[in-house]
Amino acid sequence: MHVLSSSIIRLFSSQGRTHLPCSKADRPVTSFTNGLRHVWTDAPGQAAPETAFYDSTLEQYALEPIETLSLRQMLEFGRAALYNNSFVLDSACRVQRELPKRLARRLMDLQFLPYIVVTNPHIKKVYDSYQHAFETLHNLPRVKTVEQNAEFTVLLKRLVDEHAPMLDALAAGLRECNSKPFVGAKLELNSFLENMLTSRISRRVLAEQHINLHNRRPGYIGVICTHLNLCDAVDFAVQRATQVARETYGCAPEVTCTGDLQSTIPYIPTHLDYMLYELLKNAMRAVVESHDGQARLPAIHIRICEADTDVTFRPGRRYCT
Repeated sequence: MHVLSSSIIRLFSSQGRTHLPCSKADRPVTSFTNGLRHVWTDAPGQAAPETAFYDSTLEQYALEPIETLSLRQMLEFGRAALYNNSFVLDSACRVQRELPKRLARRLMDLQFLPYIVVTNPHIKKVYDSYQHAFETLHNLPRVKTVEQNAEFTVLLKRLVDEHAPMLDALAAGLRECNSKPFVGAKLELNSFLENMLTSRISRRVLAEQHINLHNRRPGYIGVICTHLNLCDAVDFAVQRATQVARETYGCAPEVTCTGDLQSTIPYIPTHLDYMLYELLKNAMRAVVESHDGQARLPAIHIRICEADTDVTFRPGRRYCT
């Protein structure tokens, strides 16, 4: 006990204290030694102020109302832009105004997710990509000239391409979160996912419409094909659905198309292709699974009926009308 007490006394004695030359700002509070080891108690460093929590920019954009835009409006505006560059500049300003608001809403949705979801590497990748796009667009000076619009179009195309893989990253992240044995069953992410997918479609349409108003193509106004042939769209969807059915089940029913085969509509081809593909894929699955083991599958019939305002596709073993 006496030896221990002596060591403690020597440890805290002024004779054993060692001072190292340093500036006043980074000088340690205490530095002393007992000949065997050094003991340091440093003053806490000057932490950088955390401003992200108090920055309300994202919330301000998310609270602003969204400007809706119909296909008819896009066509009318696009036709005017073919003959007047001022409409192209107006389109650039609309994209600059609308995209940050829509990105801000999705970023807020991501912030509202449970901690286990937000910390997933795939979800974090999506968040970082959205945050980068938001910061890039909302800090951008307003487009006022044709030259500025050309630069803006290049930037917009790059952002669209960067966001292309984000859908797969989102799906992978949610799949991993749902696979957690304890947490997965408690997560309710359907509404979140629906908002993310719907907003993604609207953002891409806004961006790609402006990009293609600048980079014009014959037969198109922006991304809208002015005379999209419905029979050709059905044939393309049939090829894709047939390939998937054969890879999955080893067989696929035949598809016939009748009716107004020369009918055309103004529409976005990729959107119609996706909808027809999903309809036909589900129809083929229903036919194959309900006639399992039969040597010959009944055909799927599609009838195209031309109407003044709309077209309806309803897959069935008799007709898709």
